[in-house]
Amino acid sequence: MGTTTSKSSYSFENILFEVKMRPFTLAIELNHHPKLADSIKLFFEMLLFLRKQLLAIA
Repeated sequence: MGTTTSKSSYSFENILFEVKMRPFTLAIELNHHPKLADSIKLFFEMLLFLRKQLLAIA
């Protein structure tokens, strides 16, 4: 039996590049959908607010 090679098309470099580029592609997509961008911004603001509230209680 020989050595087995991974059939995965992703190399570490490809994954790293994908992760680095993801915020840029997301920003470009959100630029075309301002309502979606506003919703996501509101969602994160809400999460930050809840986090502050929970830290205040603890």
